[in-house]
Amino acid sequence: MIRHFIFLVLFLLFSIPAFAKVSATVDRVTIEQGETFLLTIQSDDSTPELDVLEPFFNILGTSRSSKVSFINGTMSSLKEWLITLSPKNTGVSVIPSITVGKEKTQPIRIEVVKAKVLNAAQGADIFLEVSLDSNSPYVQSQVIYIARLFRAVEIREGSLTEPEINTAVVERMGEDVTFQTTRNQRRYHVTERQFALFPQKSGSMVIPPTVFDGQVLATQSSGQQANDPFNRFFQQQQRTRRVQIKSDALTLDVLPQPTTFTGENWLPAKRVVLGESWSVEPPQFKVGEPITRTIKIQAVGQTGAQLPEFKDLPSDGIKQYVDQPKVETGVSDGSLVGIREEKFAIIPTTSGKLVLPELRLSWWDTVLDKEQLVTIPSRVIDVAPASASVAGNQPTQIMNNSDSIQNGTQDNSIVNVQPVGDSGFWQIMALALGFGWLITVIAWLYQMKKTKVKYDAEQGTSNDSESLNEARKRLDTACKNNNASEAKSALLAWGGAAWPENKTRSLLSVGERLQDPNVIQAVIELDEVLYSHVDSAWNGEVFWSVVGQKLKKPRNYKEGKIRSLPSLYPQ
Repeated sequence: MIRHFIFLVLFLLFSIPAFAKVSATVDRVTIEQGETFLLTIQSDDSTPELDVLEPFFNILGTSRSSKVSFINGTMSSLKEWLITLSPKNTGVSVIPSITVGKEKTQPIRIEVVKAKVLNAAQGADIFLEVSLDSNSPYVQSQVIYIARLFRAVEIREGSLTEPEINTAVVERMGEDVTFQTTRNQRRYHVTERQFALFPQKSGSMVIPPTVFDGQVLATQSSGQQANDPFNRFFQQQQRTRRVQIKSDALTLDVLPQPTTFTGENWLPAKRVVLGESWSVEPPQFKVGEPITRTIKIQAVGQTGAQLPEFKDLPSDGIKQYVDQPKVETGVSDGSLVGIREEKFAIIPTTSGKLVLPELRLSWWDTVLDKEQLVTIPSRVIDVAPASASVAGNQPTQIMNNSDSIQNGTQDNSIVNVQPVGDSGFWQIMALALGFGWLITVIAWLYQMKKTKVKYDAEQGTSNDSESLNEARKRLDTACKNNNASEAKSALLAWGGAAWPENKTRSLLSVGERLQDPNVIQAVIELDEVLYSHVDSAWNGEVFWSVVGQKLKKPRNYKEGKIRSLPSLYPQ
């Protein structure tokens, strides 16, 4: 219990300064009039001042949550405020800077467009709506496909198909967004899903309809309910009906690569940034000593896989070795952002002034519809001569101090040493040293073998101890039954089988060993439930989704026993 309290105190102390800056984001930047959207503010424990929003937005609700992160052994917490807003006016609007403690958020630009008018077919309880941000994109450029499911009834289960196009790459963009809107004076709940399409062939391309297939709650009129003599006996049983609806098919007119483009690799994007960094800033060059140069490309409206590679450009007096590239894709402001990072080991072979050549990347600006160029200018570097330890062609040298020692002084002069002739002295010394080294290794192996036998005897588990799989199954059953006390017993049994050399006596020790902030938070909540003796308040399904997937076999584990040698520095 004392350890638990100390952990919580340290958690609070060290998590406060980790996030001094605040940030504000929205789930969408284009909103129809009457729709709601979500503003998320991340900060420390300071409360945002939301009064500045009232002239421009209706504040429909606020909530707060906490997040825990575990980075490089340091735990930090972060507060999140979720504010549901509805714009008061159409047109371009700006979420102003919001004061949070001593910090301020950055303003956010959004666009509020007029609401669409529904036709008769769309006046149903549930319908689909799809749209594109461009009908005439260039080949291999990004097109945003948005599917929206409108519903005025409760959905019990359902699935939404994703675009399947043979001539396009389809990437899903983040998680679904939910909000509310009004159409024809009727309130709808909306689920929005976005995809990035990259046509791989010019010409006409058809996007097939999106299909929703699911079960919705069937409603009865008041007259039906009153006339049904059995209605009062079946109030707890709610009827559902199956629905299947389709959206419209859409057509793209995909444009080919412009003939005026002069670049080596076709790269259509909204924005491209090219930059470099060094392992040492500022870089200092010396003959024979490597220094790492990192080249990074960021392209808005592209995936990381579509970005071109940079080849090592030849340069006199310099050797370059390229590492495996780091490629990733993210989402920012309603677009995919491709990132490619390449590292080069730069090794000068001669001293003096050397030149790193210019790097150039041509790309097509899909916003301005023209070719653009980003560069890293050529660079003249000063290379220092190699140090004595690096120069491989220097003669072997030693200190000759015998005469000066006899005279009571020390002479630091350096003289060349010539190779020894046929006396055989060094060969005899080498054999003697090798024989001594062999005896030492044999003695060390013998001692380690004795230590391992003793350790295995002390740490081996009995036949009555549970295996990892048995303990994990027990935990799964306890979580399904929402049995907090049994879950604690099973998790401790798993920890005892996973780390028999250091028995785990508390839930918190298991969480710390797994080194996952979500697991630590989950076991803290379980401990609190057990302390208050209220099992019904504990959600076993949520606990299993967080902790269960982390319960994997530790490295070198076998039948409840760690087979590796004991640590040289046991805790």
